[in-house]
Amino acid sequence: MFDTWVPARSSDSPKFPVFALLMAPLYASFMSSVSSSSSSSCEGQLESTVVDWLDQHCSLPTVRQSAVATLSVLSKSPSMAANPDKLPQELLSKPISSWLADAQPPSHSPCTLR
Repeated sequence: MFDTWVPARSSDSPKFPVFALLMAPLYASFMSSVSSSSSSSCEGQLESTVVDWLDQHCSLPTVRQSAVATLSVLSKSPSMAANPDKLPQELLSKPISSWLADAQPPSHSPCTLR
């Protein structure tokens, strides 16, 4: 779903593929963590799984590590150095999820707040 939505939305803004690349790990974790049963009796379950997901995946250190890993993948793109204007087209040349196959968050946060 995400991989088909991104190219359609990217026609509005050439910056959108880069944004989508940064958001893909959050989308994947949301889809795997949050229960979305259509039953009205499951409202409490939906709320609790969303709150759990927010606690686990949306803290500043977690999002920072994910962004650093994603940007390191992006920085290795051939277009990034040679012709940055072609980066959006390069990102759309294959599914966004495949760009993140090699993205591994660093074992420690490179930016620590003191």
